[in-house]
Amino acid sequence: MPGTVTPPLGQATSQATGTAASAPASGDLAGSRVGAEADVPDAAPAVRPRRTWDIILTTALLALAIYDVIGGYSTFANLAPAMQSIYDQLSIGQFASPALAAQWGLIANIARIAILFLVILVSLQLVSRRRLAFWVPLAGGALAVIVALACFMVIVASDPAYLEFVMRQAS
Repeated sequence: MPGTVTPPLGQATSQATGTAASAPASGDLAGSRVGAEADVPDAAPAVRPRRTWDIILTTALLALAIYDVIGGYSTFANLAPAMQSIYDQLSIGQFASPALAAQWGLIANIARIAILFLVILVSLQLVSRRRLAFWVPLAGGALAVIVALACFMVIVASDPAYLEFVMRQAS
């Protein structure tokens, strides 16, 4: 037929457009793309924009977290004097559980360091994937405060001087 284009071997001609489209080697045209679809390349995955403000904020929050863990390490390692200072301010009496304070202070330090490392790891992964990461140090800080308060509450609730103070206040 005049005006028709013969496709190369292994390709079929679209009747609507007259263009050649690839066909499977078996000759089955059911799975082949025909016409305009054959000319459209696969779309590249969308690249997320780099958010400079998120990187700066995340870095600042991580620096603050590192400063807090390093600065608070000695206080948690030696909680008995801090507890006595609180007891003196509240006129509770003599803090009577320095061994318990040392044990729970160590637990608080280990937990805060572990949380810090986890926060740094997750933040770096999110930043490298160009996803929002500033919330990770905030959530880690909240978790660290909850852990420290729980350790503090165990110490206070187990101290006989505090329990005696509470009984005096109740009566």
